[in-house]
Amino acid sequence: MNILQIVPQFPWPTTDGGKIGIASISREYSRAGHRLHMFAIVNEDISASRRAAALEHCDSLEIVRADTRNSPVNIAASLFSSLPLFVWKFQREHVRRALLACARRQHIDVIHADHSSTALLALELAAELDVPAGLRMHNVEFVIWQRYAERFAAWRPERWYLQLQARRLQLLEADVFGRMDVNFAITEQDLARARAMAPEGSYVLAPAGVDLAEWNPDSSVARNPYSCVLATTFSWVHNVEAARWLIDEVMPLVRKAVPQAHLTLIGKNPPEQFLRRAGEHLTVTGFVDRVQPWLERAAVCCAPLFVGGGIRIKILEAMAMRLPVVATAISAEGIHATEDSGLFRAESAADFADAIVALLRVPDFRVQSGAAAREFVAREFSWAANVGKMQDAFARLLADSD
Repeated sequence: MNILQIVPQFPWPTTDGGKIGIASISREYSRAGHRLHMFAIVNEDISASRRAAALEHCDSLEIVRADTRNSPVNIAASLFSSLPLFVWKFQREHVRRALLACARRQHIDVIHADHSSTALLALELAAELDVPAGLRMHNVEFVIWQRYAERFAAWRPERWYLQLQARRLQLLEADVFGRMDVNFAITEQDLARARAMAPEGSYVLAPAGVDLAEWNPDSSVARNPYSCVLATTFSWVHNVEAARWLIDEVMPLVRKAVPQAHLTLIGKNPPEQFLRRAGEHLTVTGFVDRVQPWLERAAVCCAPLFVGGGIRIKILEAMAMRLPVVATAISAEGIHATEDSGLFRAESAADFADAIVALLRVPDFRVQSGAAAREFVAREFSWAANVGKMQDAFARLLADSD
């Protein structure tokens, strides 16, 4: 198949879950022998080395610049549209023209759209060329905006704006889910939400995955028995809020029980407030080329989050590295592991701290939980198998159109 993959960001380097998902799908399409053409809508200059990383998996790459920031100007301008900001900022005429030219030049067979933000572009192109289009949902986006709105008091203007955006997104997603030839949900929760929104839609459950060869700890490396780690990207406000909660509310309770406990924050763009607090009990690395060496030296992975959706791929990667994970319910959404599989859920700061302390205090329990975590990921989350479900769906659509 000639597959056109429309993406709302350039995924290399793979510094967050969204980029990991896009890049992994590209890799698996290529490994399966398809011709993959990536069309990336970006808000930044892409260096030659980053382009080269894409071309290891893509037969062609087209990059189009557009202002996709959630800037005050874009926020204000989007209010005059019926489209949500999340989608409106990608609906640029020069993007449409470039996308159509790319599709015609590459003689594509199917369109793969990543994220709801690119869904309208994919549907417009599919109608123009009379080819099938599929949407990898990543998450049901309106739920994230609604959860974010609920964190503000009723009188705050932020709540009003976020609720407006959530309503617009809900209407748009219900429309596109019903019109897509196929929708790929990555969690059972999102599959149920989408079916309730658009019962007439076609759906396939195709979760995220992990490359187990890449995420495999070196058994000769000794773990620090008191080291807790959080790997994330701090460019998303909700990740910053979760990290602040972990530092301020959870870790002081952990250190009361285990004074040697230490937290390491890994990820690009750490806020100055975290950098200033680095010291005896807190390390802030900033961006690292490879997170695996940090994970294989840690004892426990912490993954709090209170706003979000979809699957946190970084949890799966930590579990593959034989790390037990303590997470909030929203962070662990879509991962049906239990404590027997190395995933511990906790909502309050006290419960979160208790789970960490239990793992730090009992080394055998921690090691057994880490081993069970890797076994679970190996059994349930394979990129090859789950991208294979998408390939099969596209193949059926092409066969039906003959």
